[in-house]
Amino acid sequence: MRNVGAFIVVSCLTGLVTAVGCGSSSGSGTGGSATGSSSSGSPATTSSSSGTASTSSSGSGAGGTASTSTSSSSSTSTSSSSTSGSSSSGSATCTAPTTVTGVPAYTSVTHQSACSKAEVAAFITACDSATATNTTCSTWASAAGNAACSACIQPANNAVTGATYYDNQMNAYTNYAGCVQLTDGNTTCAAPFSQLQICLDDACNSAACEAATDAEFNACETAAQSGACAADQTAAATCNTDLADGGDLSTGACSTDSDVIYVICGNGT
Repeated sequence: MRNVGAFIVVSCLTGLVTAVGCGSSSGSGTGGSATGSSSSGSPATTSSSSGTASTSSSGSGAGGTASTSTSSSSSTSTSSSSTSGSSSSGSATCTAPTTVTGVPAYTSVTHQSACSKAEVAAFITACDSATATNTTCSTWASAAGNAACSACIQPANNAVTGATYYDNQMNAYTNYAGCVQLTDGNTTCAAPFSQLQICLDDACNSAACEAATDAEFNACETAAQSGACAADQTAAATCNTDLADGGDLSTGACSTDSDVIYVICGNGT
């Protein structure tokens, strides 16, 4: 399901970077605030309002292997095909490309004791909710008391060492892969999960896909799972335990946007 996990890019609002996608205000699946991608953002677990994506487009596995796109530090990921659907210029139909190139290697995250639960909740309200706007998010980010927390959620220069990753159009998403890396204590699931998410995201982020129906968009991701992203889909089978009922990416420690942010940035209060 597209747009899940997307939120406003704090670093764009605070002037730390200038990148494609900064300042855009089209909606996200977690409540309406986003930087404009039509791509999906969080793990392919059961659908919920917290930001986890639907298994309707997932592949195999007890809980459905990861099928949505979420983690990228690179704005250079590109997809290419003789068919439509991968370029930001778009086309008449939302179609998966035959290849996706430029997917970056996973970047490990390190826990930072930077945010209280109250600060995370305030960030979600200001930047990742139905009432979030560029104004509410920039107000939260510019508050002196939120500086350390903001820097962990969205590190400077679009680094993906915190609670945010970016697609190739610089739309911001919650770093579910980073969360599962910390909870698992390794990158066995996180690395392939991250790369699958990026591959699927980049495969279906054209203008045509942004305008497509949910069914058309899901069909694009399903085609990418068995096509351009097939190798990543297979590799992400290591996440089946985390995606199964009760797993970290299903109902466990990394099942919502706020949970993910607190695992990566929480200070214990």
